[in-house]
Amino acid sequence: MKKLLFSTFVIILTLVSCSKDISDDIVDTWFLKSIAVDELTINANECMKKTNFTFNDNGAFQSVFYDDDFGDDECESDSESGNWSVDDDSEKLTLTINGEAIVYAISIEDDELTMTLSGSQVDAAQKIVLERK
Repeated sequence: MKKLLFSTFVIILTLVSCSKDISDDIVDTWFLKSIAVDELTINANECMKKTNFTFNDNGAFQSVFYDDDFGDDECESDSESGNWSVDDDSEKLTLTINGEAIVYAISIEDDELTMTLSGSQVDAAQKIVLERK
């Protein structure tokens, strides 16, 4: 009986301690929650909340950006597509668009994906927070 209980405990512990790789968890469509540049954080308004990133399991992605700040209060969109890859060890997401690579530090907690861009790639640090719906 003790061996059975011990075996059951080991199996449960193994299942609980196995973590999912970020590259598995990122495959989905994510919607904009907020964006920050340096210390300025902007929470997405109703138009901006339509902004989304779709990461497919074949390594392709598409992003559609919505904004109503073009002076006419109309919610307008623009899109990009390319390829994505994740280094699970360093938690870095690389988006490649038209041959140009952009590397984000990323984290996923619950249904929230945070993508941070800093260093020599940009003039000001940027943080994009997306949520799964």
